[in-house]
Amino acid sequence: DPVAVEYLESMVRSRPDDARLRLALARQQSKLGRLEDALATLEPLAASTDATVRREALAQRFEILRAAASELLIAARSVI
Repeated sequence: DPVAVEYLESMVRSRPDDARLRLALARQQSKLGRLEDALATLEPLAASTDATVRREALAQRFEILRAAASELLIAARSVI
């Protein structure tokens, strides 16, 4: 939902250290196909002192990269 992304982006700007907001924003960006934005949103969480946050960010990053790889494979098949 683009409106949800706009809202979450605003919230993250005002509370950049809020890991839960970042995770939620990255999830929504990913759902909209904004994979690069989602990865950038997750980037600061890699340095979190909270192991649970790091694990959740890593899991989301994995899913985003998996989706991107899948898109590339589909695109490559259509060229062949």
